[in-house]
Amino acid sequence: MCRSRILIPFQHYEGPPDGTPPPPAEEKPWHKALFHYVSNPRNGVLISRDGGKTFYGHGNIRITDDDRYHGWAENSLVELADGRIGMVIRADRPGGVLYYAESSDGGKSWPAFATKTAIRNPGSKATLYGLGGETVALLHNPNPKHRSPISLWISFDGMKTWPYQRVLQAESCDGPKGRMNYPDRDAPLRKTNSLIGELTISIGDQTALATEIFQTAA
Repeated sequence: MCRSRILIPFQHYEGPPDGTPPPPAEEKPWHKALFHYVSNPRNGVLISRDGGKTFYGHGNIRITDDDRYHGWAENSLVELADGRIGMVIRADRPGGVLYYAESSDGGKSWPAFATKTAIRNPGSKATLYGLGGETVALLHNPNPKHRSPISLWISFDGMKTWPYQRVLQAESCDGPKGRMNYPDRDAPLRKTNSLIGELTISIGDQTALATEIFQTAA
């Protein structure tokens, strides 16, 4: 990707169909209002070709045709070989897995609907890291019901298969009922050369450094 070109994932919420009455006013925790207004999520990318001066939106990807579906999307992008862009999307209820969409032209066009993957997920954000070519790292919770463990998976074929799977932390410092949320907030991945990737993960007040050695193009 050239330095002047920037891709940023986005999601927005169309809301319920026209004419749907809003819920009655309520005090905390505002669940009814959330289900009403934060519904019908759409996903895409913002692309800048001038170093961030201007951005243009592309994509209107859905995970379901249910206009009343409520759920946070929280997608993540990775650049693959030949200009393809891959996107994984959080899905809070449909089947306990991540969804996937791909653009074949650098993010300009996308399918109308993402497809269900076999990657288990409890409804939490997963983060992709491009390591060059078709090699991709995935930081996520591979559990359909709970936000633990935190695992690092690596694919060498553009996310078709994930032969390398390592549990980085089995459970939260709060015990088996604790949740590990958004570890990518403090998890930069640096590709130091073609063989070594270094991933720093912060979970609460704990910090774990995992240095993973893998061959990207054997």
